[in-house]
Amino acid sequence: VEADNGEAGLKAFQEQGPFYAVLSDYSMPKLNGVQMVEAILKIRPTIHCAIASGEFSKECLIPQGVAFLKKGFIAWERLAAALKLAA
Repeated sequence: VEADNGEAGLKAFQEQGPFYAVLSDYSMPKLNGVQMVEAILKIRPTIHCAIASGEFSKECLIPQGVAFLKKGFIAWERLAAALKLAA
């Protein structure tokens, strides 16, 4: 499932699950990736989450236990493609 903003992502998580993992961009309108993931973790604390950003400085803002992915590497594109295929 894709969402254009953090609020839509949170709503999709609540209404269209179950999901096994969450992959989010850091910079999104309405709720950023961290805010959305924190809300999701309150609902389901055991879900695996990852947040991606093109700015390495954002890594320090990522909650403990949430993976940080640096955009711009081919691995990011492969992971996103693999998650789409698995859906």
